[in-house]
Amino acid sequence: METLHKEAFQLKGPEGMEEFELEEKDFGDMVVYDVNHKGRNLMTLAKDGAIVFINFDGPKEDKHFLKLSYLNQFFEKIGG
Repeated sequence: METLHKEAFQLKGPEGMEEFELEEKDFGDMVVYDVNHKGRNLMTLAKDGAIVFINFDGPKEDKHFLKLSYLNQFFEKIGG
């Protein structure tokens, strides 16, 4: 696994602007994008639109960002 790129970005959440990090990783057969919030992995997405992982066991404050409107914004960030 090789980290290709990291990028910080902000989205408006219920408490105001929230900081996220998008980490692009190459696993050889697939490139995935980890979406991190406050140092925790929120989800892992593939550029083709596949959801590889969603952290349903994360803290309550992260669950708000699992809504479809945020998912669309995360896909816009990766260019999918």
